[in-house]
Amino acid sequence: MIAVAFVQWGGHAGRGFTPVREGSLAEVERPFRDAAHALVHHPSGVQQPPAKLGDIAAHPALGLRRVDVPDLGAHWCFSVQVKGGRIGRTGVCQFLFAPVGPVAPADLWASGTAAVVAGEGLIPWSVAQDGLPEAVGPARVPSDAIEPVLRALAAGQERVRLPAAVGEVPAAIAALLRVLPEPVVLNRVWSTYLVEVPMGRSHPHVTGDWPEHLRDNDFAREVHSWLTPTAAVATWHGIDSAERAMDLLVDVAAGGGAMPEYRDLPNMGDLLAAVAHDKVVLLRQDEIAGALDAADERVLRPENSAVLAAWVESTPDGAIDRLSGRSVPAPFEDVVFERLLELHEAKPQAQVLRIPGSRDADPDWFDASVTLVLRRCPTEEDRVNLVRDLVDHAGVPERVRQRAWFLALGLDELDPALADLFPITPEQVAEEVRVTGGLGPLAGRYLLAADDRAEGLLTVLALLGPQEPARAIDLLRPLETATEQRHVLRAVLERHEATPEGFGDSVSTWLLTAWQATESQELRESVLVLGSHALRKQGESPSLDLSLAAVRTAAASQEPAKSFAGFTTVLATATTRLRELDDARIVELAEEQQKVRLLDAELKTERAQTTARVREVKELETRLVKEKKASENQRAAAVEAEQRRGKRAVDTVRSRAAALAKTVEDRHRDEVHDARTQARIDATAKYDAKLSAMRGQVEAEFATKLARLGLAFPATAPDADSPQAPGAETPQAPRKKRGAIKLDLSGFGRMFRRAKPAADEEDALPAGRVDDTPWPPEPTRAGQTSVEQTEDEGHMTADEYRAKPTRFPHAKVIGALVAALLVLGAVIYLVVFLTSTFH
Repeated sequence: MIAVAFVQWGGHAGRGFTPVREGSLAEVERPFRDAAHALVHHPSGVQQPPAKLGDIAAHPALGLRRVDVPDLGAHWCFSVQVKGGRIGRTGVCQFLFAPVGPVAPADLWASGTAAVVAGEGLIPWSVAQDGLPEAVGPARVPSDAIEPVLRALAAGQERVRLPAAVGEVPAAIAALLRVLPEPVVLNRVWSTYLVEVPMGRSHPHVTGDWPEHLRDNDFAREVHSWLTPTAAVATWHGIDSAERAMDLLVDVAAGGGAMPEYRDLPNMGDLLAAVAHDKVVLLRQDEIAGALDAADERVLRPENSAVLAAWVESTPDGAIDRLSGRSVPAPFEDVVFERLLELHEAKPQAQVLRIPGSRDADPDWFDASVTLVLRRCPTEEDRVNLVRDLVDHAGVPERVRQRAWFLALGLDELDPALADLFPITPEQVAEEVRVTGGLGPLAGRYLLAADDRAEGLLTVLALLGPQEPARAIDLLRPLETATEQRHVLRAVLERHEATPEGFGDSVSTWLLTAWQATESQELRESVLVLGSHALRKQGESPSLDLSLAAVRTAAASQEPAKSFAGFTTVLATATTRLRELDDARIVELAEEQQKVRLLDAELKTERAQTTARVREVKELETRLVKEKKASENQRAAAVEAEQRRGKRAVDTVRSRAAALAKTVEDRHRDEVHDARTQARIDATAKYDAKLSAMRGQVEAEFATKLARLGLAFPATAPDADSPQAPGAETPQAPRKKRGAIKLDLSGFGRMFRRAKPAADEEDALPAGRVDDTPWPPEPTRAGQTSVEQTEDEGHMTADEYRAKPTRFPHAKVIGALVAALLVLGAVIYLVVFLTSTFH
């Protein structure tokens, strides 16, 4: 049994659509009543069936959603909406609440659906007291009703239509709820069909279509239009085997199975990834790469070995790149490397394994392949066997190229048992001969492994070029038979003949040195016999030492005539040629002596001429030295004279400039004195005027005071020094009254006139000048002051004094002349100095 809280809403006469309670049952807890009240009144909740809706009693609308019950947390809510028939036109809404977690949504849905079927369209009231009975086992559902819904959920569609027949919709929803994680179920509203389109903001929906015989109404048409799917992005993109996981999920859900182990996964993407990883064992070839990157353990299963081998064969470079990058754990590296080894051995010509020749070419794959081989073959024997299998069809050049890799695997190149893995090339032997001067260990191993030693040695000699005779004989020692030695020696001599510097200075010297380098009678005979051919081809006669060596060798030979027939012919030919050469040489010597005598005579003549030319050159040098010295003396005297003249000119200019400067200074001093004198004259005139005014004021005051005393102020004659307006009549002295007091105030004017001028009179001086003349002025002649004397000398005014001609009327012109003379002197001095310097 499943314990549930049961709430029902229905119509009551006079009260509308309100909660309904069975009288004999206890009232459900308040939080569940509030949750039901919220669902009934929410625009996207479980509302009262619309009044315009027809009879749906035969097909009640069932739903499942997650709700938050106040104070009790998250609950599953199974709802029923029904109207018509025995239920009435008002309709009924029923709610079953069960806690999320303890109760699985699939169980609540299956039990609630069974209860509605048992109650003929309504959940019986007994459920409120007894709980929901557990549903019967799940029924099988067509895959066509499951797959579209799962794909829509994986794509993230908000409104999902369940394409099942009316009677199969409840079973299809139950099948889906059994395989989906609870977070996916919690996020959606599940219903058999929607009575009307949800208003406002609502959860995503998964719902079936209206029953076919009830679709002819506006509500059904609106729901059908509202369910049109919107574009969404699939969440399984990037998940390997997602399609196969989806197929498996559909099969499980359609068969009534469940996946409780994935109940807590957050979304459909994680569900598909988990199913792909855990349930989909067999991989496809295009899934191998992703499985390797994700370290999917299914790659290691024997069931996928063939698929892995096919993937390696199709993309061997991709497999090597993954092994080089070390992007997968060791077990995965080993299984991929094993498939590569199998493919390489099966197709040796393809070189699938790409055995690196050196670490520089591909350091990542070089290190990774060495590590993989060492991990696979811990013993040296295993490694040797593996390497032989890998290079079984490779030629010598390929094995030589892979030498560095063999050494990195710990194989010993000096081990005779591994000579097949470390073949010696002619280039290596030639390099050894160049370095050591003879055949070394590499040459021994090379000749030991060669099928034909003579041909192998000839290959090495072809790389070396012309050889010294002693080294050429030393290179023939490994050959066991005289025939092989003669064959190789003939080839050596032929190569020397084809090269200009092959025999060095002469063929005889080379052959004699080679003859002396060996004690073998057979080899000496070969040297002389084959050397005779070289002598003929080179057109050279054998030397005496070489002839003696041939005689000694012939004496020790068992068949001298046969062995040295060719050499004897060479000697005879050489003798004849020597005689001819001697006669020709005598003639040539005579001609050479005549030429030498002529050259001596020409040389003596040239020597005498050269001596005479040397004497003339010395005399010319002496004359040039004397002329140069005389020229330098003359130039020095001229420069010195020019310097003296320039110095005198400069001194003259300086003296004239000094005189002119003195004259200008005196003129300036006179002008300053004249300006000071004029300033004093102007100040004196102002002072006299002020004294006259003061005298008039004093006389007026005295006259007033005397009048108050009854005395008369006598009239005085104007001062001789005071100015008088032109045309003014000289006032007559008044007649003296009898008994009047006579005061003579004529001395006041002279007294005040001789007083020192006020401080403000100094402003009459020129700007910037200070009058330092003592006051009163010193008498100059007969007791007169300088001012008085100046006034007496014609009584000049200030304008007349300014117009007085100066003693130097051309002072400015003289100053300009002085400046010009100074510049001229400087130029003359500069010319004299430069002339003396250049000379």
